[in-house]
Amino acid sequence: MDTQFLHAYARILLRVGVNLQQGQNIRIAGEPIHRDFMLILAEEAYRAGGRAVKLQYSDERHALIRAACLDARYLDYVPGYVVPELQSYLDEDWALLHVDGAEDPDMLAGADTSRLAAMQRAQSAVSQFFTLQVMANKLTWCVAPMPTRKWAEKVLGPESDGRDRIEELWKILIPTLRLDRDDPVAAWSDHARMLRQRAEALNGMDIDRLHFVGPGTDLTVGLTPRSRFIGGSATSQKGTAFMPNLPTEEVFTTPDFRRTSGKVTCTRPVEVLGVPVDGMSFEFENGAVTSFSARKGREALEKFLGMDPHAKELGEISLVDEDSPVNRAGVVFHSILFDENAACHMALGNGYPEAIADAGGLDEEALRAIGCNISLVHTDFMISSPQVSLVGITRSGDRRELMRSGKLLI
Repeated sequence: MDTQFLHAYARILLRVGVNLQQGQNIRIAGEPIHRDFMLILAEEAYRAGGRAVKLQYSDERHALIRAACLDARYLDYVPGYVVPELQSYLDEDWALLHVDGAEDPDMLAGADTSRLAAMQRAQSAVSQFFTLQVMANKLTWCVAPMPTRKWAEKVLGPESDGRDRIEELWKILIPTLRLDRDDPVAAWSDHARMLRQRAEALNGMDIDRLHFVGPGTDLTVGLTPRSRFIGGSATSQKGTAFMPNLPTEEVFTTPDFRRTSGKVTCTRPVEVLGVPVDGMSFEFENGAVTSFSARKGREALEKFLGMDPHAKELGEISLVDEDSPVNRAGVVFHSILFDENAACHMALGNGYPEAIADAGGLDEEALRAIGCNISLVHTDFMISSPQVSLVGITRSGDRRELMRSGKLLI
């Protein structure tokens, strides 16, 4: 895309995404392949009044080398600067913007999953205090896409016909990001309002549990009396509105992690510990996964479920209409940022305190006591399709049809 477009896109991410404030600091994270766009973001952040911009690059090639070569004695080592750095983001109210789009989505496909899991477990344990604060919206944050060639080829196939796959992927992404509208900022404001209204309608039903039924799926997810559906824009603890994900099509809540039962078949592939996993199914009893299968990536999924005692329990349940622009695109994006906005999904692992009434400031023990899962991980698994229906059972025992053939009725 031309420079003028990328600058306009950057301004939308800063204004709609993190809603950067005058004099605020911002961390912009991404892979080295995103360097040019990250510099555009930095320029626009300074022009918008940002005080300090930190560009943070992570390289999966380095992760691959580390997983292959690191002495096993150091797999759980995390440098001492990590905690003070994360704490400074909290103390100084930084905005966090993550540019999503892997240089190579399959980079870690052949890596040793045991070593990857050990490294991620150590990093997650050290940074969990920060993750919980971000999930509770202590800061403004946003994840947004930037296409890469190998990602585009994974979605659309190799460039064997002479067409530029990045340009083709951009043509698909632009409508999902509402960049084709005359006023994208207003379009996102209207969309956020619709999602909030959908969440309010759900909250007015006093739902006790959700029941998903479809091919290979008969899943009941219990909510807590304090579970609240939210969606669209969020509000930081300082009162700043922001959009955590661009795009976003979901309304979601934090269920009671002790009340999941039944079986579910996943409807889209997902990346687990950096490894592509597909054809997943799970069975739950008393809130936890008791058995699972996968056609591809089973070993990575097994390592993920063993990351900590609560990785097998739910932290999120999300409702997405089959008519979402992401789903209408008609492709599997091989990116959780998009694929989670194409279908209803559940997340194994950490729950969102913001989706529980009056949970602000509660510690881990108190959150668990009211049913909010606390874990070192959080990964979404898509569970709906045109063959899946959903009923909500209220606390008074009424049954409310919420979704028919993948279409939300609210």
